[in-house]
Amino acid sequence: MAVIWDVRVDDAARGQGVDRSLSGAGEQWARERGRKWLKVETQNINVDACRFYAKMGCHLGAIDQHAYEDLPDEVQMLWVKQL
Repeated sequence: MAVIWDVRVDDAARGQGVDRSLSGAGEQWARERGRKWLKVETQNINVDACRFYAKMGCHLGAIDQHAYEDLPDEVQMLWVKQL
């Protein structure tokens, strides 16, 4: 399994396909190394990211309501995609 963690796109670059390019590069990197699964982490408050990962073919694999002790209103969402 390959893990993508902490990807951010500058507001000025949104809508230009940067997110798709980064995701595609991550998937290609994982495939080249024989990985069968890709895992991506986001939070419940990042609705745009959740929608993006779902659109890219990821499925919600796990939810951890206690992942961020200092941020009690944030829930960790782990998305997975079979490559």
